[in-house]
Amino acid sequence: MTNFEHITQVLEQTIDGEPIPTFRSPAFAALIAAASAISASPQDCEKLGRSCCLMLLDRLSASMHGEREIQLLKDSSRPLC
Repeated sequence: MTNFEHITQVLEQTIDGEPIPTFRSPAFAALIAAASAISASPQDCEKLGRSCCLMLLDRLSASMHGEREIQLLKDSSRPLC
């Protein structure tokens, strides 16, 4: 797994409500190393920023569409189940 993949995976897990690795775990040290490696490269930082924005926009869009569908179902005469 690349540093980029490692960080985006942890970010996705965090957005999903999963805890980040604990301070004393090997996963925490690996995450710090990946973040340090990416921060040394402006291109990698930009790529990570774009990826994070797209990830958040996708989640926001999915949530908004879900809320819209629920409201449409509630407003219509069709049963929810």
